[in-house]
Amino acid sequence: MDFHKYLRHITSATLLVVLMASCSQAAETKAPMQMLRTPGNVRFGIIGGQTGAMSATLLVVAMSIEDMQREPVFTEVSRLLAEQGFLSIVIEPPCHGEDRKPDEPDGLAGWRHRLDRDENVVQLFNTKARAVLDHVIAQGLADPGRVAVIRR
Repeated sequence: MDFHKYLRHITSATLLVVLMASCSQAAETKAPMQMLRTPGNVRFGIIGGQTGAMSATLLVVAMSIEDMQREPVFTEVSRLLAEQGFLSIVIEPPCHGEDRKPDEPDGLAGWRHRLDRDENVVQLFNTKARAVLDHVIAQGLADPGRVAVIRR
């Protein structure tokens, strides 16, 4: 590759990184994540939504809420959709954040740890996710007919 082509690639890549960073910072300030809990004490975050109306809802499942706040790439879509009136609900998958037990590994290794002990990881997660969705629907925030899920 000649020097000028190389320079164009470097310049394009640098510009892309700068644009992504500035968009991320702008979205972060426009739609912060609000932390809430269900009556059963399940922690979740919300981003966006319409005041006084039920919103189309995106359920975001990626990692611990703290990690998602530190790494906004996982909630960037939520912040962009918030500008269009969408509500995003951020919940932690099994073995992440508050769901992680002191005696188990983090992440997928934790799933294996639980499965080896005959715990139904998926059923327990679905119960928590349902509690969060039921709560935000009961609060009039989420439209039960317009819910989608995105995961990491």
